[in-house]
Amino acid sequence: METISKLKDVIHHVDVWFVPNTLPDTLPDPKKPYIGKSQALPYLGVEEVAAKAVIYGESINPEEMVRHVKAYHNICAYLAADGYGISNALFRTRIRIPGEYDGYETALPEGLSPAPRINTSPAFQEYIRENVRLDFRGIDETHGHMFTFLDEASGSDSKMTVGGLFHIRGTGLKIVHDDEPEHIDQVGLWFVLASNPAMRLRAASVAINEPRTVVAVIPAALMTVGSEFYLEIVTQSSAKKNGHALKTVRTVRSEHTFQCVNS
Repeated sequence: METISKLKDVIHHVDVWFVPNTLPDTLPDPKKPYIGKSQALPYLGVEEVAAKAVIYGESINPEEMVRHVKAYHNICAYLAADGYGISNALFRTRIRIPGEYDGYETALPEGLSPAPRINTSPAFQEYIRENVRLDFRGIDETHGHMFTFLDEASGSDSKMTVGGLFHIRGTGLKIVHDDEPEHIDQVGLWFVLASNPAMRLRAASVAINEPRTVVAVIPAALMTVGSEFYLEIVTQSSAKKNGHALKTVRTVRSEHTFQCVNS
């Protein structure tokens, strides 16, 4: 079994903040008012990770590292598509067949397709368990958070159907501005192209605009500019429960991307 090399013999410290619990009540036990959330640091792509390799004693040229890692990922994708299971130090993956069957079908039910199942590897789970220490910092009253998503047309939490409604649940989400021209131009729910963040489209229609729920119509123009997007809510409301107005804007960003699809 693969193991994770300890590049530095250190304990990793991760800051944790308490944020309001928006998850449904679990009967018969009432939910507690907060959940823990780790300090949000940026996602790092292959290039960013390779650029940091020298810090951890790796002498490989970053450009070579990027080339080899991308080649590895491409080969893994082809082999997984052939039906092989892929196992490495970080994850295990295999094709999953969705749906239920009577036993005489010759094709998947309409609308379903094979999908990858990805699980954290035992080695990575053990490394996190043994080497991460959590430093609890108190209640986060500064930042909003997006927790759950629903594309109404597909029922998916990872797709966006153009022209349909998209639901976001979290905290500190309400979109507010003070009517100053520069703030009017900044605030809103933005769909940001992951491969080119300068390309961003604002939702023209927001059906529900509340601190814990935002529901908006997905712009049809998304299909013309790309396929993978993340979300940003830019607002002047505070993240606190009373949502008082701020003098400047703040941004709440989704932690993952969504695939844009036609209805």
